[in-house]
Amino acid sequence: MKFLGMVAMVAAASSAQVAGGLIDYSWGMTPAQVLEHSKGTLKEGRSGSGFIDFREYGNGIDYKVGNVGTITIFDRTMDTGFYYSDGKLGQIRTYLKEACPDFRFKLKARYGEPTK
Repeated sequence: MKFLGMVAMVAAASSAQVAGGLIDYSWGMTPAQVLEHSKGTLKEGRSGSGFIDFREYGNGIDYKVGNVGTITIFDRTMDTGFYYSDGKLGQIRTYLKEACPDFRFKLKARYGEPTK
C-alpha cells in the first residue's frame, strides 16, 4: 500500500464518502460514535491491525488506533485508520489501494491546504 502523504488534508475534511453514503465525522467523536456513524463499514481497531499507534513529536500528543476500515473519496477506495487522543478523534490516516496521481490535487481543490 502506498502511504498518502495528505493525512492532514483528508483529516481537514469533516466528512468522507463511506460505502456510497455521506457520513459526517467530527473532531472529538469517541470510537463508539464513529462506529455508529460508519453504519458497519468500520470496525474496532488496535495497533498492529494494519495501523500503528504513534506520538506526534511536534506537540507530544499520543494517538491510538480506535477504528479501521475503508472509505471512498473521489471514487478511490482507501484503507483508513481513525486515531484518538484521550478517547477523542484527532486524526484520520488513509492509504491508497492503487496509484492516483491526481488525488492530491483534487483534495487541495476541494478542501484547501492542509493544516498543521
